[in-house]
Amino acid sequence: MMSTNSNVWAFPEAICPHCASCSKPIGVYQCIGCGKIFCSQHTASHRQMLRGELHEIIHESEQWNAYWNDETRKRQKVLKTKQENVFEQIEDWERQAITKIKQASAEAREQSKRLFEHHINMIPKWTALDISALKRAMETDGFVETHLSRWKIQLKRLKGKVSAFVTDFIRLKVVEPFISKLVVDGEYTPYEITDTNDDLDPEILIPPVHLMVPIEGDFTPYNEGELKTGVHQFRYKSKCIFFGVASKKANISKDPWNTPSTYGWTGDDVVYLNANPVQGYDGYQSNLELGDTYLLTVDCDRRTIRLKNERTNDSHVLDVDPTKCPLPWQLNVRFLDHVQP
Repeated sequence: MMSTNSNVWAFPEAICPHCASCSKPIGVYQCIGCGKIFCSQHTASHRQMLRGELHEIIHESEQWNAYWNDETRKRQKVLKTKQENVFEQIEDWERQAITKIKQASAEAREQSKRLFEHHINMIPKWTALDISALKRAMETDGFVETHLSRWKIQLKRLKGKVSAFVTDFIRLKVVEPFISKLVVDGEYTPYEITDTNDDLDPEILIPPVHLMVPIEGDFTPYNEGELKTGVHQFRYKSKCIFFGVASKKANISKDPWNTPSTYGWTGDDVVYLNANPVQGYDGYQSNLELGDTYLLTVDCDRRTIRLKNERTNDSHVLDVDPTKCPLPWQLNVRFLDHVQP
């Protein structure tokens, strides 16, 4: 830019974001943790503050470790004593159970012995045949047909008894459980620490924040590249009128609102769901004002996008249907001065 004096050249004023500490328009460094912008001087003080917080965390962690090491020894001693007591109870139950089993076995063995002896001793008496009368009849020749018939019947009956001889006269059965089973009932407490992000603000979990500040006359929306996995955050401080995403395959250059797979927020309380405008969806109220700062969080893993107005602290979340807006995604963010006619 040349001044009215043709012999003097003047450079234009440098335009930078405001420093979060001194509010002067000389912000040149952005913290990827909190997303705030600082000037050179306050960048150093910001880092010093973070180092101080880390020192406190280290000190508190060391104190905790010292306490917990002592507490661990105490608790382990208590548990070992408890373990010994439980083992003694198990051994007592084992001795009592063995005594009962031996006693029941001895009684069953004695009863079986007596029963078998009875049947063994009955066999010769049951099946023996006295033929002395037959021999005398043969010697004296003193018999007739009726004697023979009677002796034949007697012999047949005896043979029938032998063929009907059985050995399954004894049976073993448990009439009732006389030993109560010992069962150990307890819980495996999950002592290990499991990290969960459900109760944490995504803005704390996701440190990288991209600051998007368009420069008049020379601006290309940040709609290049692809978002496929992980969580990404983008901070906008300008005349934003639409925040959202679309599938990478979608052509959003001609019609960013009505392009299928578009999800996002705009003014007049309108939410776009797969390029379908729905007013007041899920209680959304735009409250968009020029110059507001917005934080757009894109969570590819959970298939959600979040918009936060840092002036009003209002947040809104949209579930993105991956069947209508398949990954990878691209940003679809529009500014008032860069809307296609």
